[in-house]
Amino acid sequence: RYFRFPSNFDQMVFLSQVQQGLAIKTAIEFWRSTKPRCMGTLYWQINDTYPVASWASLDYGGQWKILQYMAKRFFRPVNVVAVPEKDGASIVLRGINDTAAKAEVTLDVQAVDVGGRARVVFTGKGNVSPDAASDLAHIALEDLQPSEFLFFSWRDKTGKLLGENDYFPQAYKAYDLVPAKVSSRWESADGQPVLVLKADKPAVFVTATTDVPGYFSDNAVTLLPGRETRLGFTPRHGLKVTQKALAAGLKVRHLRQTY
Repeated sequence: RYFRFPSNFDQMVFLSQVQQGLAIKTAIEFWRSTKPRCMGTLYWQINDTYPVASWASLDYGGQWKILQYMAKRFFRPVNVVAVPEKDGASIVLRGINDTAAKAEVTLDVQAVDVGGRARVVFTGKGNVSPDAASDLAHIALEDLQPSEFLFFSWRDKTGKLLGENDYFPQAYKAYDLVPAKVSSRWESADGQPVLVLKADKPAVFVTATTDVPGYFSDNAVTLLPGRETRLGFTPRHGLKVTQKALAAGLKVRHLRQTY
């Protein structure tokens, strides 16, 4: 219904995790945006003890599935989400504040073409009351091209980046995504391995996995051309790892590779 059919089993497994994460993300972002009608959300389920296909966001060995990474983002205390208006003519970007203090955010919104061109469609500041949700911007769908999606980021009053998100007005299969080359390299920061990712074209749901048990600081991310994304890696059980060992088992997947 939303994605093109994958061409092999590995891609089917990857796409099933993308769809699981996206389904829960869509629901929780919307419910959180309806404060005070809905004042909290939980999802089922966090873990599993059997090696099966399940609703869990942690697999039977304790590794993070894509949903677990998405949950880390869609449960941000101060978040911004995109919600289609009931009239179907526009998209509202709504700020969500779960903290006990007023949140002052600066929101930047880009319309990004699947080929890589980007243009700013909104920049502005807004306030979200404590434990509340407020509209920050309205984007008319007629102002977007069929090949464009929204990519937006928000910062606090000191300029610190709080988060990034995106929104595709159409089903993903409707976009003719350009084949993207995603490059990767390992670095070290404060003694921790860091994977640096960069793409020449927009790449969606970019997900890194490695044979070494452990967690990345983020995953299933959207990469825009000319920007580097840095993912820290924390090995499990106090395991000592080298960049060589991590690189040997590294695999980077993204949506365009599934067809």
